[in-house]
Amino acid sequence: MNFNSRILSFSYVLSAVTILGLITLYFTENMEYETFLPLIAGVSLSSVNHLIGLFLIKLGIAGGNQKFLILVMGGMVVRMFAMLLLILGGLFYLKLNSNLFIFSVFSFYFLLLSLEIVFLHTSKILKKNTVYEQSNS
Repeated sequence: MNFNSRILSFSYVLSAVTILGLITLYFTENMEYETFLPLIAGVSLSSVNHLIGLFLIKLGIAGGNQKFLILVMGGMVVRMFAMLLLILGGLFYLKLNSNLFIFSVFSFYFLLLSLEIVFLHTSKILKKNTVYEQSNS
């Protein structure tokens, strides 16, 4: 199992365990609904954003440089604006507890974004080494 596979596995397991842990706490009546809803919404939004980001990174690395820039960088801008709209929608229309919602979104967003950056960095290094090895053969 290479380093990128470990990053992917860790991010999937982290998201799943956090969501399942929150659901378990709620259904065992250790967490109130007013606390559960903003936390699960924030973690879910950040997790979906992260999965889309990983998908775009994989597509971008498989293509050329122009495709990479369009998919990864353009996708990052689109995802940030989508997150902004979803956060504002969650705050204004769903009437979620703003402190818990913002905390859960941004703490998970930055954690998963750092995993995305590490994944992207190692993927580019792996691709660069593969191209280098093929040109030397």
